[in-house]
Amino acid sequence: MKQTITAVSVSLLLGVALQPVFAKSAAAAVATIDERYITALEPQANIDSVAVAPGEPALLFATAKATDVVKVFDASSGVELEELGGSGESQEQYLRPNGVAVADDLLVIVERDNRRVNIRSIPDYRVLGTFGDDELRNPYGVWVQSLGDGEYRAYITDAYEMPDESIPPGEELDERVKVYRFSVERTKAGEPPALNSRFEKSFGETTSPGALRVVESIFGDPAHDRLLIAEEDEDPVTGLVIKVYDLDGSFTGEQIGKGVFEAQAEGIALYACEDGSGYWLSTDQADDRTVYHVFDRQSLKHAGAFMGKTTANTDGVWLATDGVPGFDSGAFFAVHDDQAVSAFDWRDIVAALDLESCSI
Repeated sequence: MKQTITAVSVSLLLGVALQPVFAKSAAAAVATIDERYITALEPQANIDSVAVAPGEPALLFATAKATDVVKVFDASSGVELEELGGSGESQEQYLRPNGVAVADDLLVIVERDNRRVNIRSIPDYRVLGTFGDDELRNPYGVWVQSLGDGEYRAYITDAYEMPDESIPPGEELDERVKVYRFSVERTKAGEPPALNSRFEKSFGETTSPGALRVVESIFGDPAHDRLLIAEEDEDPVTGLVIKVYDLDGSFTGEQIGKGVFEAQAEGIALYACEDGSGYWLSTDQADDRTVYHVFDRQSLKHAGAFMGKTTANTDGVWLATDGVPGFDSGAFFAVHDDQAVSAFDWRDIVAALDLESCSI
């Protein structure tokens, strides 16, 4: 049920301050919300993306690009539990792991420098296999769609460059997203599950406004046939927006956040209600303190913005709507300054921005 809370009552009840937003933003103010925790700082790790597997305990995964590992935390407390991987080319190792996602009991990791997608089972972390190395050139982000009966579709952003590391010309931007179909066959007791995968297609517009110039974060909404892709190009004409494609790979003509993002459009998360309502959340990646913009799931209109008291320079984000002990209504996780992960209580965000929670 929607709550009506004034800025004064938010400040008094939650310790949330409302600050003026940047001059060009469509929002009137940005709420400042206390982080529930920030994991221990690791300056050498270069943490990029996060994902959560609900349960007891709920597991928070974070890719550490510089140290070639995936860090595992207790999502309720932020206590580190272990690390997966290490530098190398074997299936148990990583080279610059970047994007990460959780789908059912699977951990999906995109390795930029091994140019592949690595699949592990949860909670035993057995490597089930890899795919994509025949097609991927410079992969970054991932969104996984569960199709049921152990079938999945993975959308991978591929930020390939010219030899001089510049953005390719428009006619070469038609493979910015690679799509794979994969399945996990549950075999007899004592035998490892079998991973089967196949490449389906590539897509990407080659002319503006739908062209994808600098890509990483991607997230889908099957209920509305939408695939949101953050355009990280900082050019004020072609970038600073999220571009909306459909799940078949066609640009819809819609762009989210034009005139709202001040820094770089980055991590994307979805708060999805069964009736089709909900919210999109996306990162405005400023170096000092990052702003998180909220958009209505259906209309795509801007619904508010917030920041943490400390959290800065955020790349990846993840929204867990249930299954995280201590966060009864869900938790929002965001990378902090390449060094740690911050956790926010979803109830604090809802109250601060006067949002609506899903009906139970």
